[in-house]
Formats: sequence, C-alpha cells, structure tokens
Amino acid sequence: MSLLRPRSILQLTIFSFLTVTALLIAALVVTARQLDNLSDHSQKTISEATNAMRTSRGLIEQTIAMERNARQYSVLGAEELLEVYVDRRKEFLEAASILSSLNINNEVRGYAQQIIDDEQRAFEKIKNTSADEYKISLYPPLLVTAYQTSRAIDKWIDDQLLELRQQTEHTQHLLRIQTLLLVSIALLLAALFTALITRPLRQIDHAINQLGSGSYNTEIKVQGPLDLQKLGIRLDWLRNRLAELEHQRTSFLRHVSHELKTPLTAIQEGVALLNEGLVGALTGQQNDIINILRNNCRRLQHLIENLLRYNVDSLAVLSPMPQPVRFDNIINRVISDHELAIKAGRINIQRQLAKLTVQGDAEQLRIVTDNLIANAVKYSPMEGKIDIHLVRDQDHAVLEVCDDGPGIRPEERTMIFEPFYQGRPPEKKHIQGTGLGLAIASEYVKLNGGSLEAIDALHGAHFKVQFPLAIKESS
Repeated sequence: MSLLRPRSILQLTIFSFLTVTALLIAALVVTARQLDNLSDHSQKTISEATNAMRTSRGLIEQTIAMERNARQYSVLGAEELLEVYVDRRKEFLEAASILSSLNINNEVRGYAQQIIDDEQRAFEKIKNTSADEYKISLYPPLLVTAYQTSRAIDKWIDDQLLELRQQTEHTQHLLRIQTLLLVSIALLLAALFTALITRPLRQIDHAINQLGSGSYNTEIKVQGPLDLQKLGIRLDWLRNRLAELEHQRTSFLRHVSHELKTPLTAIQEGVALLNEGLVGALTGQQNDIINILRNNCRRLQHLIENLLRYNVDSLAVLSPMPQPVRFDNIINRVISDHELAIKAGRINIQRQLAKLTVQGDAEQLRIVTDNLIANAVKYSPMEGKIDIHLVRDQDHAVLEVCDDGPGIRPEERTMIFEPFYQGRPPEKKHIQGTGLGLAIASEYVKLNGGSLEAIDALHGAHFKVQFPLAIKESS
C-alpha cells in the first residue's frame, strides 16, 4: 500500500495505527532486552560475589583448623592428628581451587595460588619430618595470606558493585534518551498521520460549508485517499448542479419580477394621472378609491420585493448583526402603514404595547410584524377586531396578534410557514397572497433568535412571536 495514495481512509487509519504501534512495541522490546542484560549481569555478579565470599570464609576456617592441627601435631606427635590435617587439607585445596576458578581479578587469583603453594610446602615438611623434629615455627603464615585473600575479595566485590551501579545509571540514561527519542518519533508520526487523515476531511467540510453558503464558483478538489477523492468529485458535480439550478431560479425570478413590474408601473402611472386630476376633478369617494388603488399598488410592489428578497435570504447563512431596537415603535409604525386598509374595513385595533427594546435587525423585525398585522387585517371581517399585545416574559418580548377571521384549521398549522403555501382565502375579499409572508416571517424570526407559532384560539387566528430582550432590558 502506498502511504501517499492509499485506497481508502480506513487503510490509512489502520496503517498509521500499526506503524505507531510497531514503533512502540520495538521500543518495549529494546527496553526489555537492555533490562534483561542488566539483570543477567547483576545476577552473575551477585552469584560470583556470593561464591567468592563463601569460599573465602571456608578457606579462612580451614586454614585456622589446619594450623591448629599442625600445632597439636607438633606438640603431641599423634598420627591421628596428621590424618585429621590431611582431611581438612582436602577441603582447603577444594576451596582454594574454587577460588582460583572464579572470574575474579588477578590479585585474588595470585593470593589463591600463593596459599596453595605455601600449604603444599608446609605439608611436605610435615609429611617428611618426624613430629619430634617438626616445629610450628616452620609452618608458613597461611592465615595471613587467607585474610589478605578475603580483603582482596571484598575489594573486588566493592569494585563490582560500583561497576554495576555505574552500568545501571548508564542503562537508565540510555533508556531515558531512547524513550524520549522513540516517543518523539511516535508523536511526529501520529501528527503526520493525523494531518494525512484530517486534511481531506477538512477539505470536505470546507466544501460543504462552501455549498451551504451558496458559493458555487470555486472548484471542489479533495486530496487524500482514493475514496475521499471520489467523494470530492461527487461534491464538485453537486456544486455544478446547484450552480445551474441557482442560475435557473434567479433567471426565472428576474423574468417574473420584470413581467409583474411592467403592468404594475402602468397601473401606478394611471393612478397618479387620475390623482393629479388630469381627466377632471374627483369626488371624495373617487379619491378614496384612488387611495385604495395606490395603496394596493404599493402592496403589490411590496409583495414582488418580498418574493425577490426571499430568493436572496433563503441562501443566507449569516444572521445580521443584532442591535437594540424599540419593538413597540416598530409595531406602531406598521399599524400606521395599514391605516387606510383598517379604515376601509372599519376594523377596531386594540393595542396594549409595553415599551420594550429587543435585540435584532430592525428591518427584519418590521417585516415580521408587517406580515402578521397584514394577515390579520386581510382576514378580519368588516367591523372586526384585532388585538395586538406586547408584553415582557422574563428575558423575552412577546407579541401576540389575534383577529376575528376564520382562523387556522388544525391540519394547516404545520404548513402555513412553508413557502408558497396558501390557506383559505378571506371571505368577501379578492386579495390573493403569494404564500411567502409567513415563510419569510418564520425565517426572520429564526435569524433573530426568536420563535413564531400559531396557537389555539376560540375564534380567529392567534399568532405568538417572541424575541430576546436587549442586554439592558434583560438585566
């Protein structure tokens, strides 16, 4: 498998895991081997030191006993004492031979050979000289040599322990360096493989964010395992497809808006000419009709702008920068904008508005309020009533709009906030909406951190919307 072009991200993940694991296992094996070598050397040193000490002690004991037997033999002359000496001599020679065979320094081996030679000469003198002629003064100072041998062994043991301590410290130092080096290499490998694994994932995440933000101009290219490269190719195909669809939708809305604005402009010019009295003076009722026509022309233009605005805002992913806004002032202004329609329908507006400052975008809040009040006016019967209440609920401002219209059927409450959905038309009114008002209002409410819902009512429609209060208001 090639590291630079793995077939899948799974292969790359497994390979990286096995590589780092193998490195750590190798570190453990090398460490265990070094510790085993140190342990073997320690055991060997301890074993040799123990044997040397035991042999040295036995050599001293046998030397003391042999010298005592030699003294007794020189005094008493009994052959039995000589036999005892011979028996002890065997053990003495065995201990001296063991001491010579041990892996000890030359000084100890020299002492061991010297004591063997001295004892041999002493034994020859004892064996070839009668008891009456033998004098203990002729016996060599074997005990002195035995003690010198013991001191030499002690010094050798101290040297071995010092060497063992130095070797242990050296091994510890090597292990620390080795551990630091291997851990550093493991971390570097882990960082390398993490980058190789996460880089294509970050590229895919960036591509998805790019598509989500409506940016279709940059080509999507994912580098990494083959399966993720194929996924990048599919994402780029999706980018091209979305770009085509967006172009088609934009073109369609542009043509539709142009076709709608052309007759609307002609109607507005005609109403303006009539209002200027170009065809003669108008009566009061005719002026009222002209005002209604002019108001509905503005409303139609507003609906066209809403249609275009919805096309733009449906692609927006960034919320506007929230600012403190006096919500009650926005509501009063919207009610004033609909004053002509309210008077035409002789609708009674009951408003109770607390002076509250919310955190949001002023224009979007106005559009939300305008859609709710416009729907209430549109669906209210002649001489109906609309209740508009703005109250504070903890750290939120709550706006409720209730009308006397036909209300909302329960099965429609989940659909009225969908784009282009239209409920029952208002009775005895020929104003047909676009089905975008509540959809736009719902989007703007979410962008400003609020909530919008249609709640149960005994009669008419009842909408409840809430926005977070500004920081000063909520504190």
